[in-house]
Amino acid sequence: MTRPPAIPRTAWLAFLLAPVAWVGQLLTGYTLEKGGCSTGDGGSVGGATVDAVTVAVTVAALAVAVTGVVLGARRRRAGRPAAFLADLTVAGGALLALLIVFGGVAALALDPCRAS
Repeated sequence: MTRPPAIPRTAWLAFLLAPVAWVGQLLTGYTLEKGGCSTGDGGSVGGATVDAVTVAVTVAALAVAVTGVVLGARRRRAGRPAAFLADLTVAGGALLALLIVFGGVAALALDPCRAS
């Protein structure tokens, strides 16, 4: 009985990059918005505006997610084992990258400090 080839760690890393980036951006953005509103100075965190920090976090999360998608696409094109995992990495990573962009745009467009 032949044992199937093991899935390399880089494939799992690529698979996990986009979800971790999305969760990190979501939680960091939520914390920044709540912290910026609670200071009472109009949205400043650590001497920088909440919007500036939100843009930086969004760009960093997007870079991490795109890295995962690129690694998954390379693994798929090379025809290596775990092609299905590579397909999931590319499709899921692209969707999560889009959600990261939408989350960043929403955080910039909406005023969280205004009472509804």
